[in-house]
Amino acid sequence: MALSEAVSVQSVADLKLFAAYLVSFSYWQFLLYMFVTLMALELLIAPFESIYPTYSSLIGYVGLSVEATLPLPQLYANAQSKSCKGFRFSVLASWIIGDSMKMFWFFTATTEIPLAFKLCGIFQAVCDALIGVQYFIYGNGGPAAKALQQDRELAGKSSSSNGWQTPISRRTSMAEKTYQ
Repeated sequence: MALSEAVSVQSVADLKLFAAYLVSFSYWQFLLYMFVTLMALELLIAPFESIYPTYSSLIGYVGLSVEATLPLPQLYANAQSKSCKGFRFSVLASWIIGDSMKMFWFFTATTEIPLAFKLCGIFQAVCDALIGVQYFIYGNGGPAAKALQQDRELAGKSSSSNGWQTPISRRTSMAEKTYQ
């Protein structure tokens, strides 16, 4: 490797590291700004008893909505990739157990639980259950699960005319090849 190639490889690595730093910095910066803004609003609005209950409810509903929709990006990503690769089963199990406990408490509590809590909890439990179904269907996305999924989707298709059965878009190892 020439010196100029080594320098350019190092420069690219440095740029990637710097970009990752900027992304993480802007995330933490956003969290700091959001915390400061919410704290300032709380301190400014709290003395006004006429508008504070509305503000407090609005913040609560926004928080409930954000929490209830947290599983949606995971659902979408799993559906797009037809895989749950990288998604830990322990996370899924803890979500489902937590949802079960939350639902039990929401519907058996002796105190009044607001309807918004119940609706958001049900929505989140349904989303988590759907992720569970995806995990059951797709598995953890390992090579064997991916090959099995592709074989299901491409059953009967052949991209070769030489007698070797080869599903489209997937290389077939010598051990998997069958003669027709």
